[in-house]
Amino acid sequence: MRARYEKITADPERSFHIAEQRLARFDAPWHFHPEVELTWIVESRGRRFVGDSIAPFREGDLVLLGPDLPHLWQNEGPQPRGSRAHSVVVQFSTGFLGQEIYTRPEFQNLRQLFASAARGLEFSREFSRAAAEELRTLRGLSGLRALTRLLELLEHLSKDKKAKPLASLCYAPVLDRRKEARLARVYSYAARHFREVVTLAGLARSAAMSPAAFSRYFKRSTGRAPSDFLNDLRVEHVCRLLRETSRTVADIALDTGFSTLTNFNRRFRERTGTTPREYRRAFLRQVQP
Repeated sequence: MRARYEKITADPERSFHIAEQRLARFDAPWHFHPEVELTWIVESRGRRFVGDSIAPFREGDLVLLGPDLPHLWQNEGPQPRGSRAHSVVVQFSTGFLGQEIYTRPEFQNLRQLFASAARGLEFSREFSRAAAEELRTLRGLSGLRALTRLLELLEHLSKDKKAKPLASLCYAPVLDRRKEARLARVYSYAARHFREVVTLAGLARSAAMSPAAFSRYFKRSTGRAPSDFLNDLRVEHVCRLLRETSRTVADIALDTGFSTLTNFNRRFRERTGTTPREYRRAFLRQVQP
């Protein structure tokens, strides 16, 4: 899907930009920017899109994104009572200290961290909790203390052996600033209607294209068929409901847009390697003491 270019406003007092956001819901569109971004979710739940990765997010989620990697955080369903879309975001250019500094041995870990962040990195809960304390105080710092604290934080994150890459190895973003609106409309349409019967014609209309032309265009732009994209959205939604509710599998299947229970089970197994019931049992074993 095409992504919208976002210009990051420079912070006159720092070599990096840091902002704390408290919103009713996350409202940024599918977008990209040349800066590296570290996003910590203080409060909120929903679905996170990074490149071709679709995954749930919740409180404590900490992700590092490399330059020009399209992304979007989207709230989904009812949020915890009285909650806000609360996040802390740090953005900076990879060359904010000068390019030559990364050739120094002391910066080897940061060089490797930024290389890994090209696909996006989700940090483990252990490292996220420790980083949260640093981020809480970073906004109140200035001068050399702020810069030193940020470098120490990044150095700490570079040691997380359980950090998971997000976008796939074969993902290649399509960053056409003139045409980003077309697939942004498709994404918005799919996110609103994936629990319904979504046709190729309906998706094509959202892009103002014929079905045949849209199918070729979507595959060329994203590397996958529109039906695969929809099924990814649906399966991720199913996984969330299996984890967070006690609804029956049959009831969940009716709420996900799959045409039949057989198709529901087949697509779920293709993407998770297990059945919905086995997925739920495995999750419960992990969270129960």
